[in-house]
Amino acid sequence: MQDAELFVSLAEIAGIFVGFGALISIRSGSTSDEYEMTMIRMIVWFGIMVIVAALAPVIISHYGVTGHALWVACSLTFLVLWWGGTTLMERLNPER
Repeated sequence: MQDAELFVSLAEIAGIFVGFGALISIRSGSTSDEYEMTMIRMIVWFGIMVIVAALAPVIISHYGVTGHALWVACSLTFLVLWWGGTTLMERLNPER
């Protein structure tokens, strides 16, 4: 894959921003509310989805999948993560 370096760099940047953002949010001391903690969990989950979505084409292309099949596999990976994360966040929502 010719743009592998770009995808890996995107995953690194997303990981750094999400990690430090969550650390600062939790350590600020104002996150005692359960709703705020759920929102931080959601942001971290979206960051993890960005990291996986950026690395999926690189990882799947190492198995010889190219072209349209590569992007279908990556899209399905992201879709499963999206559905799983949405379901998980709905169950952890303190307002229900």
